[in-house]
Amino acid sequence: IAFAATRLVPNSRVESARRHFDIPGAVSVTAGLVVLVYAIVQAADWGWGSPSTLGLMAVAIALIGAFVWIERRSPAPLVRLGLLRLRSLAVSNGVFLIVVGGLFAMFFFASLYLQKVLGYSPLTTGLAFLPVTAGIMIGATAAQQMISRVGVRPVMLTGMTVAAAGLGVLAATTEVGGSYLGVLGGLLPMAIGMGATFVPITLVATTNVDANEAGLASGIFNTSQQIGGALGLAILSTLANDRTASFLAGLGGAASPAEQQQGLVEGFQLAFVVAAAMIAVGAVLIAVLLRRRDVERIESGDEPAEAVPVAA
Repeated sequence: IAFAATRLVPNSRVESARRHFDIPGAVSVTAGLVVLVYAIVQAADWGWGSPSTLGLMAVAIALIGAFVWIERRSPAPLVRLGLLRLRSLAVSNGVFLIVVGGLFAMFFFASLYLQKVLGYSPLTTGLAFLPVTAGIMIGATAAQQMISRVGVRPVMLTGMTVAAAGLGVLAATTEVGGSYLGVLGGLLPMAIGMGATFVPITLVATTNVDANEAGLASGIFNTSQQIGGALGLAILSTLANDRTASFLAGLGGAASPAEQQQGLVEGFQLAFVVAAAMIAVGAVLIAVLLRRRDVERIESGDEPAEAVPVAA
């Protein structure tokens, strides 16, 4: 396929375009995010108030601040920061980062629960997640049909509500003596809500931008997904590990295998509850910050009026 593409697909490069790679910007933002995630993960062992954790947090903030400074002065920035003044783009990316942080981390904890508590093999665990694909497809298809009928915001809010409810079911059914049916009862609504959320929020993030910046808007949206997934997993893993460690420390002695499993379950339950709360926060932000005129182009199919900045 790659060979055929080089032969058959015409070159779409604009000859007048000047090649410029914002290497300082790419290095600073990547390093800042890596240090931030590492600090969050290590905080479980070092402590949130330890000099090492606080020092790494300070380094991460400095690197991200350097990225902003570089982008403001670069002739060809990696990210044109002025684009973030668009309310629809800024709100959708901020909410997506939070929501993805809760949803993507779920797969990690659910996988651990199936293997370490229910005793599933890696292969069986993978097969157990197949219904998630069907759920996402159902949610995405339904969202496409409903957007033109009820609007973008109601579809997004419904999707987030269903996804948060699914995580709540997972928190309630994740027990030492639990079963796959209990897990499935949470996975399916979570997956349907996930699909119903991702379709409209993607439209909001990429619609109200100029045609020549559509690629940049899409890149920012994908970056929000990657950052949200990494930070969400780091934060929820830290909280879950702290909860497990606290439970085991309270036993006052060596934990039996059953007690170790209970400790894991305590951590998983907390992670699911916090993930559901993250999605609920995202829903509140959408309801409060995203206005009708921010999505009217999607709902009507007409060209929008001049895009409204966040500060407006």
